[in-house]
Order: sequence, then C-alpha cells, then structure tokens
Amino acid sequence: MALLDGFDTQAIAYVAPVLAEAWRVPASSFGMVFAAGLLGLTVGTLFVGPYADKVGRRPVIIASTLIFGGFALATAYASSVPQLLVLRFLTGIGLGGAMPNLIALTSEVSSPGYRARMVTIMFSGYPLGAVAGGFASAALIGKFGWQVVFFLGGGLPLLVGLGLLLRLPESPSFGTASVNHAAHAHAPAETARSVVELFGAEFRRTTLLVWLAYFCTLLVVFTMTAWMPTLLKQKGMSVSLAIVTTALLNLGGVFGGALLSVSTRRFHALSLIALSYAAAVGGIVVVARGDSTQLLMVATFLTGAGLVGSQLLMNGVVTELYPTRIRVTAVGWALGIGRVGTVVGPLIGGFFLSQGWGYLAMVAWMAVPAAVAAIAVLSLRRLKPRATAAH
Repeated sequence: MALLDGFDTQAIAYVAPVLAEAWRVPASSFGMVFAAGLLGLTVGTLFVGPYADKVGRRPVIIASTLIFGGFALATAYASSVPQLLVLRFLTGIGLGGAMPNLIALTSEVSSPGYRARMVTIMFSGYPLGAVAGGFASAALIGKFGWQVVFFLGGGLPLLVGLGLLLRLPESPSFGTASVNHAAHAHAPAETARSVVELFGAEFRRTTLLVWLAYFCTLLVVFTMTAWMPTLLKQKGMSVSLAIVTTALLNLGGVFGGALLSVSTRRFHALSLIALSYAAAVGGIVVVARGDSTQLLMVATFLTGAGLVGSQLLMNGVVTELYPTRIRVTAVGWALGIGRVGTVVGPLIGGFFLSQGWGYLAMVAWMAVPAAVAAIAVLSLRRLKPRATAAH
C-alpha cells in the first residue's frame, strides 16, 4: 500500500512536462496542480487519517485506498488543467488518509524494540513507489501516452483494496485502547484522542519540533520531485532522462532509510537523522551546481539518501514518542503539517519559475529548510530521553 501511495503521489510530476507540451500551457501553471494534490493530501492526513483513532485502522485504510484508486483512474480522462486540479485534490484526500494509518498499524503489530525499524521498512515502499512510477513513466509514456500512468496508478489500488477487504487485520492495540476508553468514559482520557493533547505539558515541545522537522523535510522533498523533471527538461535533458534522474531522489531515500535503520543498533536514531539532514544540505548544493549529467544523478541519489532516508526513520521514531491512544492523531498531524510544506514548496517553486529564476537558484534555496530540519531534530534529541521515560 505504501508503494502505491508513493506511485500515485509522484505520478503528476512525471507527466507534467508532457502535458504542458500537449496542452500548450506554461509549465508554471502546474504549480497549482501540484499544490491541489498536496492540499488534498493535507486534508486527508489531518482529518481522514485520525478518524481511525475512533473507528479503527482497517476501515480507514480500505476506504482511503478505494478513494485514491478511483480518482487516480479518473485522472486518465482529464482534458484540462482545471479538471486535473480537482481530480488531484480528491486523489490526495485518499492518499493522505491511508499513510498515517499504515504507519500506526505497522507500529502497533511490531514488538517495542523493533517498531522504528519495521515502520522504516514499511514506509520504504513509499519512495520505491515513486521510483517505480518514474521508471514506468519513462518507459511507457512515449509508447502509450501519459494516460497509462494513471491507468496503473488507479487500477492497482482498486485491486489491492479488494484484497484488503479480505485479509487486512485490525490493530490489536486499537482494540485494547477502545475497551479501556469505553470503561473510562468520564475520565480525562475522554479527550485523549484530541489534537489538544499534543499540546499538553507532556508533549508540547516534542510536537512543535517534530512538526518543524516534517514541514521543512517534506517542503524540500516535494519541491524537488515536483519541479525537477520540468527544470531538467528546460536544462536540456530528454523527458525520459529527467524523469529517471528525479526518481533517483527516492531511490536514494530507500538506500538511506535502510542504512539509517541498521545503524540504529549502535547509534541514537535522532542523532543519525540530524547528521543525515546535514549531509543532504551539501547534496542539494551539488545538485544545484552540477554540470555533468553523471554528477547530477549521483548527487540527486545522495541527497535523497539524506532527506528521504531521514524521513523514513523519523516516521518510526515519532511513533515511539506518543502512546497508542493518540498515535494516529500524532503521526497524522505531523504528516499533515509536513503536507502543508508540500503545498507551499511547489507553489514557491512555481512563483520563482514564473519570475525567471534559473536552475541554480531554483534548487539552491532548498538547502535552507533542510538545514532548519537538522537543527529541529538536534533539539528533539535533547527531549527524547524525557519523552520515552514518560511512557
């Protein structure tokens, strides 16, 4: 499911250069399309995903899967930018509702000592989906047209969604939490699932630092993945090579996530994440200044290892900072705030592009939020011992 989520989230960036040429619209007009899809992700993450804290992980995952599969399939029949904008928003709602529950469900069926690692492995499907989408797009668009990307991105989730109806279990932790909640209907735990608890004395500083790290990370990742195919095409690359180069960002993320996950056996996870963010800052600078195609591809891969790899491990770490009763709410709102960054970043990129910014400036400015994410995680590192002790 994480793989299909990544495939459909990234699909629009891969077809944007082709659509801009086919529909004879400026490339900058796709900034609103990118933002609409990511706004839908934000809505789904903030309001659909946390609903699982009331009704369970299983029904929300299944419903979200069918929603994003259906609207992704409908996107293949879009014929204008406004239609594309609406369909991407609706697809995003389903995508956003699924992911926090995939994280929570994986965490809750894993033993405590392996939760971060198991969530990292599961979430690696997300960048792998983006990679698969990139290679599939590069191979198939020229032969079958841009619509094939959405036939795959819509048809596969619908098939898998039917399989989930038969096989997906409910979280055992949710069942226990629901019984305890019903037994104490008038206790303070009545409001435990509310986002308000994230800002109580116990979690306030942790929540703010997690949100800042998510916002900055996803702003950079989604700005790069949304605009790099278009920017590289304008730089002189073929569409297929530009798509493959962009896919290397997520492929690097899978490698980085695996390396960081294994390294947590010997080193503190948040220290590793902060160091990885710092390395990504250097990678972004090299991507911005890269002249040769080979150097650009290597630097993009390594930047993804730092940025996306850190995000993969961060998802697992965050599940350990909050108890079961608010875990989906905590993860969902962290992702939701990050999704705000995914909306803001591509819009900023579209504005800069419309103002005539060149490739160097369009990429280099993203080193700043990456550095802020590193600082936020270093600050969170100081709080984590107290946060885990509280549980």
